[in-house]
Amino acid sequence: MEHEIAALYRSVRTRLTEITEVWGDRAYVDLAPSRSTLPYAVYAVTELRRIERATRSVMALTLRVTCAADSLSSLIECLGRINDLLDDADYDTPKALDSGYDWVILTMTRGGMIQRVVLVDGVAEYEAVIAYRAVVEPR
Repeated sequence: MEHEIAALYRSVRTRLTEITEVWGDRAYVDLAPSRSTLPYAVYAVTELRRIERATRSVMALTLRVTCAADSLSSLIECLGRINDLLDDADYDTPKALDSGYDWVILTMTRGGMIQRVVLVDGVAEYEAVIAYRAVVEPR
């Protein structure tokens, strides 16, 4: 059986790269390569916990998605697209994430966001981090 984190990573990578987005194919797990072309997206699971329900147990995963861009307007465009692609991508909606054969992504909900500007080699890089909560259960 595929691990729930692997299933979420695969489905997010597919969603972020299946059509040409502003970041192209630059969607990375955990860390972007040094000196990556902007814009890009990085995603990582930062928390995994079991939730016991009356009839079954499900897993809740916190997914952190970071966007990096060379301007605030490009960052805002990236954030909008990521939100369009991931927020409310529940199993029973037209934009459901394909979680494969082993897991069902019951809900995918946007949480908080932080935005900052950092200097990289003296050049401003705009970054934002969005947290999503995915609730999954085995099929």
